[in-house]
Amino acid sequence: MIPNISRRFIHISFGMFTNGPGNTGRSRWQSLITSKGDGHQVHTSRVDRSGIGRVFGELAKEHFLEGLPRRDFARKLAALFSKINRIHPFREGNGRAQRQFVRQLAESLSYKLHFEVVSKERLVQASILSTNGDIAMMVRLMDEITDPERIEPLVKVIRHLERGQFNWNDVYVATTTPGRSYAGTFAGSDGANFFFREEEKRVLVGTLKNLTQPVESGEKIAFTAS
Repeated sequence: MIPNISRRFIHISFGMFTNGPGNTGRSRWQSLITSKGDGHQVHTSRVDRSGIGRVFGELAKEHFLEGLPRRDFARKLAALFSKINRIHPFREGNGRAQRQFVRQLAESLSYKLHFEVVSKERLVQASILSTNGDIAMMVRLMDEITDPERIEPLVKVIRHLERGQFNWNDVYVATTTPGRSYAGTFAGSDGANFFFREEEKRVLVGTLKNLTQPVESGEKIAFTAS
């Protein structure tokens, strides 16, 4: 039997997408009959039932992540998000349903997930890696969007980019990681924060106190984040 919390996840998708086109929000393991181009009728696989039941069964055994410190919660949530993503339980609308589900789960535990500062490109990259078993980028993402101290500078820089009509949603945008060394091209600043581009075409947000001297837009920089 599928745990009640997994039914909640399914209901979220149905509630969000029932009025959408085609199969949006419809469970892949329902007894749906789809028409193939050659005129044959085929039933969709029911394998997903055991998959999603197993994931939420494991979540129940972990007491739905209750009582965990923020960073431990973010790490566990990243793993949960990645597992659901690999199962891909709906024909369409998986991403929105997943985000809404983990958002509600977090809020029930007094955490808030700030997906509004996650660019589409960053989420796509993290999702692709996690689907292949590498959840490090997803863990980094969940850790960041549960940390108020890192959300504030991201919001400020994103607003700055929007004022300049820069489409930040199409690039990887994140804050720097304390203790890690960086090199790139200085792009601008906003208050106590600055942003720069790495060679990998990522836009990263750092704190000005990490730079040893004033720099201008377009200049090369190298520093260690604190």
